[in-house]
Amino acid sequence: MSSYNNNINSPPQTPGDLNSSFIEDYDEIEEFHEEINVQSFSPAILQTSPSFKTPKQVLISLNNLNDDQKPIIDEFIEMNKKLKYHKFDQFELGDEYGGMKLSLPTNIYKPIFTNEKTGAVKVLGKGSFGVVIECLDIERNEKVAVKKCINALNIAPWNIIREIECMKHLRGHPNVIELIDVYIDYNSFDNENSDIYVVTELCGKTMWEYLNEKTFPANFITEQEIKNLMSQLLSVCVFMHSADILHRDIKPENILMKGDRIKLIDFGSATKCREQQQVEHMESVYVVTKYYRPPEVVLTSDQQSPAIDLWSIGCVFAELLFLLEDPPCRQPLFFVKNSGMLSVKEHLMKIIAICGKPAPNEIIASERGMEFFQSLLTKTNQPKVPLEAIFVNASHEALDLLSKLLTWSPKRRITPEAALRHPYLKNNPFIDTNNADEEFQINLVLNSVKITDRTESNNWKLTQWKRCLKELLIEWNN
Repeated sequence: MSSYNNNINSPPQTPGDLNSSFIEDYDEIEEFHEEINVQSFSPAILQTSPSFKTPKQVLISLNNLNDDQKPIIDEFIEMNKKLKYHKFDQFELGDEYGGMKLSLPTNIYKPIFTNEKTGAVKVLGKGSFGVVIECLDIERNEKVAVKKCINALNIAPWNIIREIECMKHLRGHPNVIELIDVYIDYNSFDNENSDIYVVTELCGKTMWEYLNEKTFPANFITEQEIKNLMSQLLSVCVFMHSADILHRDIKPENILMKGDRIKLIDFGSATKCREQQQVEHMESVYVVTKYYRPPEVVLTSDQQSPAIDLWSIGCVFAELLFLLEDPPCRQPLFFVKNSGMLSVKEHLMKIIAICGKPAPNEIIASERGMEFFQSLLTKTNQPKVPLEAIFVNASHEALDLLSKLLTWSPKRRITPEAALRHPYLKNNPFIDTNNADEEFQINLVLNSVKITDRTESNNWKLTQWKRCLKELLIEWNN
């Protein structure tokens, strides 16, 4: 089994060597992400919905509101009449999920039970933002996945609406998870929480699980399988980017397997982006999961482009090529052991080892990130490790494509269209170069007025976000 880890110089470990101003920027962004992303299943978050109530009963239960708030509730009740669902059944997941309850529209979705006698519902996954269960879509007579996004409007309202809008816009592409439905249980939504339910097609394992399985002797991956997967991943990238959608978190955990098809999921970090442009919000600077971050994101540049997704796809490609080794190797290409600023140094050192030292005009970074990186470059003599020494069993064409995906300069990074024309993938049956019909635009609605400028919502209170979501739900369902 080949490995490049032993060929890479360890990054300096002395905290005193770190550039303090860059550390402050980095730590501020990391703390921000911890604040909005790391939400534990605490009792405060796992507030459950009451049993079904009529609009009048909902109003009675809210008599503790101030007089100036009651007109808002009156308005909500009128809006509720226009929503798609009005009666819900509730199911409790059990003690291991904090006694969480889920609301399913009566006679629309029926939970799949792992134990009919105990009423144990089949949970497909859980995370910091919610839980996913398996259900039967009664009308379609097929199984679906229902995700409860816990207090979504309290935590990250823009993100959840943006994710839903992206899925709606990309609906119909064979490599994007199919969005089937979005709903709320207004009995609780108007009261103590802001849970949102998202219904999608049911798929199988994640690519992360698939890669793990491919390490077993009886289940080796073939190069044709790799070509098929890469063709689909690049094809969906063509479609997304033609709609001005940048995913910004492509990784094996965000790719589901359904037969011989892949399905891209989790558009929570996605944004509208064409060519190189400046991001306007701090949470948009430090995106992409660590091992799949391109150097411009590692160095906190506020200039982002669709090339971000191509770097991440290159990292996924490398994990697939590792499985061709004997025995198969299962690891991210840019795996880092440290945390905090030490992980940044280790990450950059590994990128230098794989991609070589960049020319000055290839580095895209914030001002402080540039100072930090230039200081790092003066302290290292890290040689470039040939890809052939890392991926012994990969073909020359595969490594040529990989090198074009993993380049320092976003402008020089290969486009998805060019990648699909590369000799390694040319004429693959899964190639789909169709473009989206329209460019993506996130439209918020408040009091029947469309809002396209995100800054207009910066000071919205929770009641305004709830009103906005209801207006969007009414619009989506019409």
